[in-house]
Amino acid sequence: MDLTLTHPSPSQPPPPQPPPSTPPSPPPPLSPPPPSLPPLDTVPSIWFTGGCSSNGTSAVDNVEYVAGGYTASRALFYHDANASRKFYIYWDPDCSCGGAPARWIVDTDAPNTTAPCDLDGDGECSDKAHIDSDEPSLEIGTKAWWVDCDSEHNNLTTAYSSPLPPSPPSLPPAQPPPFLELPAEALGSNYLGSFPTRWLPASPHAPLPPPPLPSPPQPPQRPPPPPSPPQPP
Repeated sequence: MDLTLTHPSPSQPPPPQPPPSTPPSPPPPLSPPPPSLPPLDTVPSIWFTGGCSSNGTSAVDNVEYVAGGYTASRALFYHDANASRKFYIYWDPDCSCGGAPARWIVDTDAPNTTAPCDLDGDGECSDKAHIDSDEPSLEIGTKAWWVDCDSEHNNLTTAYSSPLPPSPPSLPPAQPPPFLELPAEALGSNYLGSFPTRWLPASPHAPLPPPPLPSPPQPPQRPPPPPSPPQPP
């Protein structure tokens, strides 16, 4: 019988293991939600005075505006309280979307509440009146606005037409604690003179003043010596 001898083939090494994958980084912390906007029925209306009645700028000639909503920048916009007219006041971060300064605008076009800029969508800065301002809250008082009645700056006055919510009442002044009436003798000789007797709080935990210290004993007085006898002449 023929036998055939063969050498066993060497075993193949195991394939290298892939490096362990790094754990995913934790997601960044969520930013706190923006503060809630006040309801529109709590926003006081605003009066505009000081404008002229020509060139359609009666929008700022003794006109009342009420809150109409919020724009994308979370700024209030207002509309004329007279339903027969269509005037609006709103804050536009850039009235042309081309780098114009932020301003408050009075116009006949309603603002787009989702657009980031050029809220009237005309591609330019055209309005009835405006004032440059970086503040998305309309300032109350007399300010120099550009008004389209003489193409100059006029002093327009904005004022609340309804009272603001009353401020919470202030706390009454703190009353001093009651005092315990003590006779002056109970306070000891160290307290007599410049201190009144009503000085100790009437508290069950307030200790009473210590009793006056007894006076140290005095040595007995010796009798005076007898007078010396008279000297003979």
